[in-house]
Amino acid sequence: MVRPTIRFLSNSVVQTAQNLGSSVGLAIYTMMMATWGIAEGLPRALILAGVVAAIALVIGQFLKKAGDEAETEGA
Repeated sequence: MVRPTIRFLSNSVVQTAQNLGSSVGLAIYTMMMATWGIAEGLPRALILAGVVAAIALVIGQFLKKAGDEAETEGA
């Protein structure tokens, strides 16, 4: 749980990271479309998006909340 005193800051950091990720993704997809054209670039961009999503899903499985470790140690 985030302390109320820094909750606003933590929310801002998360939103900034999301916006930065969206901007980088859009730039990469735009470069792919410009390089290969719409007909050939779109399938490649969708494959790339699927691969990145799968990697993020696998990495996300190893993340846990900060309180999870304390809860399991007491058991």
